[in-house]
Amino acid sequence: LTSAGLVDGSEVVVLSRALAIRHAAGSGVRNVGEAFRRLAASGEVGAEAEVAALQDSRPFPMMCDLRQLGELGAGWTLFFEFVLYLIVICVALFVIQLPAIIVWYWPHDFLGSWSERPTTSTWSLTPGNLGPDFTASTLPSTCACFCVIALALSSALFSYRQRRTKNAVDDSELEPFDFAIHIRGLPPEATDEGELRAFLEEALEVEIVNVVICFDVDQLRSLHKDLQAAKERLEEMPPDSVERRRQQEVCDECEAPLSTPTALRASVRSTGQAIVVLRTQAELRRVVEEYDTWREAVTWTVLSCCCLGARARFRGR
Repeated sequence: LTSAGLVDGSEVVVLSRALAIRHAAGSGVRNVGEAFRRLAASGEVGAEAEVAALQDSRPFPMMCDLRQLGELGAGWTLFFEFVLYLIVICVALFVIQLPAIIVWYWPHDFLGSWSERPTTSTWSLTPGNLGPDFTASTLPSTCACFCVIALALSSALFSYRQRRTKNAVDDSELEPFDFAIHIRGLPPEATDEGELRAFLEEALEVEIVNVVICFDVDQLRSLHKDLQAAKERLEEMPPDSVERRRQQEVCDECEAPLSTPTALRASVRSTGQAIVVLRTQAELRRVVEEYDTWREAVTWTVLSCCCLGARARFRGR
């Protein structure tokens, strides 16, 4: 036991295999969507039925349809599809290069051979290697050309498929950003969520649940850095000295902007961006259809105006 690290005073926790298996089965990512689909098919309603459905939900099976992972976010589906794409394209490129690989181990006279150079191992050669004296055969270059074509075409097709998959997941799954819009082009001094909320409710004619202003993180870090430096200088000064009292005043001045949320908003500027959470998806779709157009994109690109364009401007900007 000593060799295993058990000494006097060691605490040993004994777990059974059955308990470990049960814990592993319950700690996986659960397929909540499938559980609620079974609940809807059964016709049961109510909070107790929903709680029971959540408790009876099972983890995703190893060979499940990747689209089922969409309830965790589109990124999960896109990631595993990308892994499958890498596997398929690597196998395809290997198959395309097989003729060139076979040529290296087949009796030949038309390829420049490395066999006369004992310092080079044939296992270190690549299929597209043309030999020390190059080659009269077009086979390696032809295989390499087909590899480039296959990689280019498959990348374009897979990129199109990923966009289609993301749109399909977004249409079928309910996620937090289905209720949020991104506002850009606000003035840096716009740090009052209440003022911005009142303006947007009037301009967009929607009910807004919450407004989150994106503050300048670099400026916030600079305030913390100045406060830390002032405290370090304060500790180096002798107690009950005039310099220490003056440095304490400097520390208080540096700490004042960070003391309360109101003081922080007054001291840190915004990045001109904000996240606005709406009440319903219908309102979100209406706002997007009205403002997220090619005219607004050109207005933002050329004039750096916010997405509301010329129809509504916050503080006249």
